[in-house]
Amino acid sequence: MASHAPTHLPTESKSPTLRSLLSLFGAGPAHQQSESVTVGKDDEAVLGRLPLFAADNFPENVSGVGKVIWTFTKNDLFTATLPNAIFGITAAIADTHLCGKASEGTGPTFPEIITRFPLTYFFNFYALLIFNLDNQRPREVSIADERVNNKKPQRPFPPSSDKTITTPEQIRRAYLILLPITLAVNHFLGVWYEGLMIHLLTFIYNDLSGGNEPFVRDIILGISFGYINSASLKIVLMAGSSSPHRLTWTWLYLVSVLIATTIGCQEFKNHRDHHTQGHQEGSGGDKTMKRKKTVAIFLGEAAVPRAQLAMMMPLWTLVCAWFWQLKITVAAYFVLYSLFVASRVLTQRRAGAEERTWSFWARWTIVIYLIPLVAALSTA
Repeated sequence: MASHAPTHLPTESKSPTLRSLLSLFGAGPAHQQSESVTVGKDDEAVLGRLPLFAADNFPENVSGVGKVIWTFTKNDLFTATLPNAIFGITAAIADTHLCGKASEGTGPTFPEIITRFPLTYFFNFYALLIFNLDNQRPREVSIADERVNNKKPQRPFPPSSDKTITTPEQIRRAYLILLPITLAVNHFLGVWYEGLMIHLLTFIYNDLSGGNEPFVRDIILGISFGYINSASLKIVLMAGSSSPHRLTWTWLYLVSVLIATTIGCQEFKNHRDHHTQGHQEGSGGDKTMKRKKTVAIFLGEAAVPRAQLAMMMPLWTLVCAWFWQLKITVAAYFVLYSLFVASRVLTQRRAGAEERTWSFWARWTIVIYLIPLVAALSTA
C-alpha cells in the first residue's frame, strides 16, 4: 500500500504519535502490503496495525463496510435477530389486548405496533453486530480459536488458508467506531438502560470469558436475551407511550429462563470440532489452543444432556400455553412442533444435521413467541 503521508514530512522525522494518527486514517506508512491477511500464512501479520479502510477510495470504503457488516450478521439474521423482533411485536399485541389496553384506548393500535417492526428489527440487528464484533476483537488465542470454530454462526473467518479475512485490528477499530453510535441510537429509541446492560453482559461473556465457563454461559445468554427482548418490547410500545403490564413482564422473565435452559442446543453442532481440536493438541498440534469449556464438552459426549434439552422443549411449550391459557386443541399444535425439535436433538448427531437442529430451535422460539398472539386473537 502506498503511503499517503504529506511530502513535506519525511517518514523518519515523524513522531510515534503522528505516525499513529496518520495510520489510523490510512495516511501513514503501512507495514503490510494489503489490508487483508491470509489465515495460516503469517499469524503474526494478523496482529499488525492496519488502517481500518483505505482513505483514498470512498466508494470502496462504503462497499467494504457493508461487506463486513453482512459477514458478521448473515448467519444470525433468522436465528437471533428475527425471533427477538417478533417477540417485541407479539408481546406488545398481547399486552394491549389481554391486559385491557385495547378496549380502554390507552395502548398502541395494531397498525402502530406493526409499523414499529422495522425499527425493532434494526435494534436487534445492530445489537447482534456489536456482540459479534466484540466477540472477534483481538485476543491472545483468537486466531487459534478461529481455526477450529470457523463454523460457529458468529465467526466470519473462513476455514481455508487461501482466502483473505478482515484483520483483528480492523475489527477492533470498527467496534470502536460503532459502539458509541449504537449507544446514541439506544438513547434515541428510549432503551438506554437495556442497551448498557447488553454491553455489560457482552463484556462479561467475551472479555471475562464467561462464555467459556460451563453453565455460566447459558445464564449470561438467558439474561442477555431478556434485556434484548425487553428493549424490543419497549420500542414497540413507545408507539402509544405505554408501559408494559405486569403480566407482560412475567412473560418476559419466563422467556429468559426458557432461553437459558435450552440454548445449550447451540453447542452440539460444535461438539465434534472441539474434540478435533483436542486430538490435534495431543498429536503435536498448536499447544496454545485451549478447549472451550461449554456444557457439552464439560460433560462429555456420552453424558451430554441431550435428554434434558429434549425434555425441556415440550415442557416449556406446555408451560407457555398454560400461561396464556390456550385451549388444549390449540396448544397441541405447539407441543407437536416442540416434540419434533426434541426428537432431532436426540437422534440427529451428524455435524450438518445438528446445524439444522439449531435452526429448528430458533424456529421453535418463534413458535413460542407466537403463543401470546394466538391467545390475543382467540379472545378478541
